[in-house]
Amino acid sequence: MVENLLSVTRIRETGAHVSKSLEPLEEVISEVVSRLKKRIPTAQVNVKIPDDFIMIPMDATLIEQVLINLLENGIYHSNSTLPLDLNVVIENNVAKFSVTDYGIGIKENLLPTIFDGYASMPNATGDSRKGMGIGLSICKTIILAHDGEIWAENHEKGARFVFTLPLGDESYES
Repeated sequence: MVENLLSVTRIRETGAHVSKSLEPLEEVISEVVSRLKKRIPTAQVNVKIPDDFIMIPMDATLIEQVLINLLENGIYHSNSTLPLDLNVVIENNVAKFSVTDYGIGIKENLLPTIFDGYASMPNATGDSRKGMGIGLSICKTIILAHDGEIWAENHEKGARFVFTLPLGDESYES
C-alpha cells in the first residue's frame, strides 16, 4: 500500500505515466478477488470476463489496487448485501472494467466530483475511515496515468464504477 501511494505521489508530481507490461487479464482478476476475500471474507463478487486469453498493458499492482478499492467501496457504501458484479469487456481497442453494486446508488450531485478527493459519504456503521474520497482520487490518478478513463454512474438498482485501459498495438487476444 505504501509503495502504491508513493507511486501515485510520483505520478501526480511529475505527470509521469506508469511502467506497463503485458499482464494476463484472468490472473489480475483472480488476484483481485483473492486479496479482497482475505480482507473481507464475506465479500461476494460475480466475475464475468471474456473467454479469450487477453493480455493488457498495465501496472498490475496499481490496477489491482484500483479494483480492490472500487469493490470495497461497493461493499461498504452501497448499503446492500447483494453480490457485486465485476465485469470486463473488450471493445474498440480498450478493456472496459466495471464494478456494479445493487444498493442505494450515488447522489446525483456527487457524480461530477466524486473522483476529486473530497467526497464524504456516511456509511451504515458511521465509521469515518471508510470514506470514499481519497481512494477514488487515487483510482483516478492511476487510471489517467494508464491513459485510460474512469467514471461513476447510477443504474436502475445501484451504482457502477467504470474504467478503461487502452489495449494498444502490443496487447494480445486469442
